Amino acid sequence: MNDFSFYLQEGKVKRQSPDRELASSLLADAKGRMAMISKLDTKVFAKIIFENVYDAIREILDALLAADGYKSYSHEASIA
Repeated sequence: MNDFSFYLQEGKVKRQSPDRELASSLLADAKGRMAMISKLDTKVFAKIIFENVYDAIREILDALLAADGYKSYSHEASIA
């Protein structure tokens, strides 16, 4: 995996003003997503649960980026 600076240089992450409102909204979405999937049967909905946990983690990471003044245009960049 590349360093975060790589994604900045490639334009897959852009610098912007910190956006606390966006960060808060993304965290609320992640929390809601996790609450919803915690009610699902893991044996029946394993794929849906996995996909939603991944999306929740990405929302949390994008919230951190937004709070620090970045916007990611790539899953890899958000994770880096």
